[in-house]
Amino acid sequence: MTIDRAAPRRRRAPARAPAPRRRGIFAILGPGLITGASDDDPSGIATYSQAGAQFGTGLVWSLLFTYPLMVCIQEISGRIGRVTGRGIAGNLCRNYPLPVVYAIVGLLFLANIINLGADLGAMAASLQLLIGGPRLLFVFLFGVGSALLQVFIDYSRYASLLKWLCLSLFSYVATVFVVDVPWGQVLHDVVVPHVTLDNAELTVLVAVFGTTISPYLFFWQASEEVEEIKEDPKAKPLKQAEEQAPAEFERIRLDTYAGMAFSNASVALVHGMSRPIGAFFHVPHGLSNAMLLPEITAFSAPAALERYADCARAMGVAEEGEGSQGAVARLLDELRRLNADLGVPSPQAYGIDPARYDALLPVMANQALASGSPANNPRVPSSEEIIELYRRVYD
Repeated sequence: MTIDRAAPRRRRAPARAPAPRRRGIFAILGPGLITGASDDDPSGIATYSQAGAQFGTGLVWSLLFTYPLMVCIQEISGRIGRVTGRGIAGNLCRNYPLPVVYAIVGLLFLANIINLGADLGAMAASLQLLIGGPRLLFVFLFGVGSALLQVFIDYSRYASLLKWLCLSLFSYVATVFVVDVPWGQVLHDVVVPHVTLDNAELTVLVAVFGTTISPYLFFWQASEEVEEIKEDPKAKPLKQAEEQAPAEFERIRLDTYAGMAFSNASVALVHGMSRPIGAFFHVPHGLSNAMLLPEITAFSAPAALERYADCARAMGVAEEGEGSQGAVARLLDELRRLNADLGVPSPQAYGIDPARYDALLPVMANQALASGSPANNPRVPSSEEIIELYRRVYD
């Protein structure tokens, strides 16, 4: 082993282990992106929602700490896996006494069980809201399905699937253009935070940091880097192929920055028009948002054409050189296609009675306006225009 790691042999390594070729953006984004997206799990969303419900934007300043901390920790985790060719648990076994390893892995196991239980329960409850049925059965099916996917699908295919699923997070980006975001207040709370540090605020802060910087993410990203090495015949642990280090460290850095940005992205505020649909017809909030988004985007786009065109390009549905009109048209097509692919029903298909829906339109429009959300829309609608939007969405 000492001879294999001698300096002269390492200098001749390029002939034996050529550096991987330059990759596109989809190939660069991998372990870091998936790890960051996985942190937007149901338990994390619930924590952020509770923080927002209790303190509004008062804790948004915590992003200035959670994002850089998470980037640093996750990049270190990714580098450990890429340099050594082993995950964090494997490195612990080789460098620490077994009691220490058992204690750390035991704590991780306990935390993972609790986290998995919360996530599976939330997923089951969401499905129950959509289709009805026994929640415990859904918990079982989600758990067994996830386990089978990990055991029987090879890593490259599974990782590719997870990367495509990460595109769903761009719904946050698209939604923010049509929601009531008090940007002045947000900026104020970032620059001039009001910190009381009473019991309630400290409890929520600990919860936010705990759900954002989670131990399982460290193990996850390091292990994914190990799997990436196994999938690429040209790749080797960097301690055996130092010439690959600059490109790989840069990839890990970019990948981690992108993934952790998704992890720290706050959920957008509720839409003014979505609230009445949920209140009167008991439609889940996320589903009513999906019902409304294509039509509201079509209504709003003329007032902020470039912004929506940029959104289309960021989502990859429009080319960089394409004109704004064409890009926005592609964005609208994509939003409608996604709704169709995901089976998002219209209010009519959801079973909402047309007579009651039509009778409530003036009340719903007034409540939407009263919420204050439409006033922050790129194109501020009148009550009559909101009623017309509700009618377009219905069928």
